[in-house]
Amino acid sequence: MKKIGIVFFMILLYTVSFSEVTFRASTTTPKIYDTFLIGVEFLNQNKEKYEIEGLENFEVISKGSKNSYNYINGNVTALKADTYSLQAKKEGKFTLRLIAPNGVKKGLEIIVGENKQLAQDLKNKYFFNENLKRKSFYFGEKIPYEESFLSFVRLNSFSQLKLPEFNEFSVKDLTNYQRNNYSQKIIEYNGKKALELELFKGILQPNSSGKKQILSSEVRVEEEGIDYFSNRLVNIPRKKIMLDIKPLPPNKPANFKGIVGDVAVNEKWSKTTGKVGEAITLNLTFYGEGNLELLDSLEIDGNNDFNIFQNLKDYKEEIRDKKYYNEKEFEIAFIPKKSGILKTPKITVPYFNTKTGKYETLTIQAKEIKVNGKGTTTEQSITQTKKEETKAKTPEIKKEEKISKNIKESINVEFLKAQKSKIKNPYKLAFGMIGILALIELIIIIFTLRKKRVK
Repeated sequence: MKKIGIVFFMILLYTVSFSEVTFRASTTTPKIYDTFLIGVEFLNQNKEKYEIEGLENFEVISKGSKNSYNYINGNVTALKADTYSLQAKKEGKFTLRLIAPNGVKKGLEIIVGENKQLAQDLKNKYFFNENLKRKSFYFGEKIPYEESFLSFVRLNSFSQLKLPEFNEFSVKDLTNYQRNNYSQKIIEYNGKKALELELFKGILQPNSSGKKQILSSEVRVEEEGIDYFSNRLVNIPRKKIMLDIKPLPPNKPANFKGIVGDVAVNEKWSKTTGKVGEAITLNLTFYGEGNLELLDSLEIDGNNDFNIFQNLKDYKEEIRDKKYYNEKEFEIAFIPKKSGILKTPKITVPYFNTKTGKYETLTIQAKEIKVNGKGTTTEQSITQTKKEETKAKTPEIKKEEKISKNIKESINVEFLKAQKSKIKNPYKLAFGMIGILALIELIIIIFTLRKKRVK
C-alpha cells in the first residue's frame, strides 16, 4: 500500500514539476487574407477555461481540439490542445493574449502585412465581379445582385467556401445551375479570354432603411502548375459591400401602395363602341423597375354609367441586362348601363419615382365609348349568351338522339322478324306431321280391310 502511495506521489510530483501551458502560432507575420494557425496547449494538467484577448481582429475559420497520451521509459506525458485557424481582417500589428484561470498569461505579437502576391493575382489572374453600379437605394426598391468569378488561367479545381450573406435583406434566389454545378462560359474581358463562373444571382429587398452590409462569397481555386507538386491553392477573400438604404420622404399620397422605382404602363382597348350590357375590355400592362408586386388591385373611381370588373392576369419579375425588371397585367371590363357617348373613369396609380426623388402619379385617362341602342342588361346579356350557346349545341344533340332512336328501331324490327319466323315454323311443322300421320293411318286401315276380304 505504501508503494502504491509512493508511485502516485511521484506521478503527482512529476506532473506538477513538468506541467506547462504553451501559446504559439504557425507564423507571426502572416499576410492579409492568408490563413495561419495558433495553438493553446496544456501539458500534464487539466485544460481549464481560458480567454484569448485580441481575437476580434481575426476571423476564426475553424477550431479543433485533441488529447494525446505518451508513456516513454516509465514517464507519462498528457497533452490537451486547441488549434485555431485564423485569417486577419486588416493589416497592422496586433497582440493576442492568453489568460487562463490559474493565472497563466502569455502573449503573441502578430504583424499582418500586405499580401502583394494575392493583389497581383487578383489583378492578372482572377477577378471577382459584382454588378452593383450604385450603392444607394430607397427603401422599397428591389435590388438586383449578381456575383461571378473570372479566371484568366487554367484551374484544377474551384470551390465556394462561403455563400454570400444578406443578413438584413429578403432574398429571391435566381441562381442558374447546370447539372448541379456552377453555370460557366468562356467570355472576353478587357481583351482577354476568361472562364466565368456564376456564383449567385438574385433579387434583394432591404427590411429597413439605414446602412446595410453584404458579404460576398469566399472562394478557393487550385491553379494548374507544371505537375501535381507545383499546383497552387489560392483563397479569394470575401468582399464587404456597404449599401445606403434611404427612407421614403413623408407626405405620402392617398392610395400609395409602396411602389418605388421607375414604372410605365401600356393600355389596350378591345373596342370603343358597343351595346348596353356588352363588355368592353381594357388591358393594362405595368412594367419597369418599380416594385409592382405590391400593386394587388387598381383604384378605379365609381361611375354610374358602367358596371366595372377587374382581374389580375399575370405577374413576372426577373433580372434583365443586370437590372431589375417586373411586369404586371390587369384586365378591366366596362359594361355600359345605358346608350349614348359615355366616358370611362380615370385610373390613377401613385408611386415614388427614384429618378426624380418625388411622389408621382401614373394616370390612365378616361376613354369615350359610343354605346348604340337600348341593348339588354348585363344579366339578360349573359342569359342570352347561354341560350345561344345551348341552341348552337342542340341540333347536334337532337341528331345524336335521332340516330340513336333509328338504331333502336332497326334492332327492334329485326328482333320482331326473328321472333315471327320462329313462331310460324313450329305450326307448319306440326300441321305437316299431323297430315303425314293421318295419311299413314289411312294406308294402314285400307291395308287391313283388304286383308280381311281376302280371307
